[in-house]
Amino acid sequence: MSHSGNPDDSEFEDLKNVFYSQAYDTVETLRDLLLALENSPEAADALKEVKRHVHTLKGDSNSMGLTSIGTLCHSIEDVLSSRTDGSADTHHECMDLLFNCVDAISRLLIENESGICATKADSIAARIEAFLQGASGHTT
Repeated sequence: MSHSGNPDDSEFEDLKNVFYSQAYDTVETLRDLLLALENSPEAADALKEVKRHVHTLKGDSNSMGLTSIGTLCHSIEDVLSSRTDGSADTHHECMDLLFNCVDAISRLLIENESGICATKADSIAARIEAFLQGASGHTT
């Protein structure tokens, strides 16, 4: 049996395949959980699960060298932590932002896996920053 390249390369390829498979599953799970959270904002279990999956994806992405995804996941954690204002407008804005973040993660995964990186996370990062500024400045 002949191997082309270093055995470590083969192991890393296997690791990358497992990472991408799990990451895509996590993105789908996050979409489902966000739908549940959107319909029931007080669903503590769904929120806890979203936080857990985002945290895991952050760590896995950073360990694979995909820091743009890891940074985006960290920002999502910040958004989730800021969900203190229970107003409907804030909830809808927050949910829209979270869905956009998950879509951006999906695009980044696809692009990184294919080697074509065109997505810039700057616009979503700016939206997150604006949301967080608004959330910390709310007085009701």
